[in-house]
Amino acid sequence: MTVNEKLIQFVEYLGTSQRKFTKACDLSEGALRGKNSIGADKLGRIKRIHPELNLEWVISDDDEGEMTLPAERINPELKESGVKYQIQGSIDKIVERKIANRFDELKGTLAELVANEIEKELERAKKMKPNKT
Repeated sequence: MTVNEKLIQFVEYLGTSQRKFTKACDLSEGALRGKNSIGADKLGRIKRIHPELNLEWVISDDDEGEMTLPAERINPELKESGVKYQIQGSIDKIVERKIANRFDELKGTLAELVANEIEKELERAKKMKPNKT
């Protein structure tokens, strides 16, 4: 896997979107989708926000090793910001799911209302049109 592919895998592990991840790390929105590997300066920004990310895994040529560092290797002060980001990602997922569910409910209700209005209009049109018999 490339560096960018590994970072995308890390984003999936966090349970957030690439957009939110790049914004939190002060990267351009398409930074992970680029053809060129992300640079050391950008990896540094990511590491400041996500100290749990194992940079040795990210830059290694093979897929061996662990994506994240054990807790004892993470600075406790920096770990807190990563945890907050993960919690926010979880909250965002819940909110997005609730919005999607409500949207589906409203879409169904709207379809019923439109169908009822069409039926009423058809009934009115039938009453206005004389029968040919």
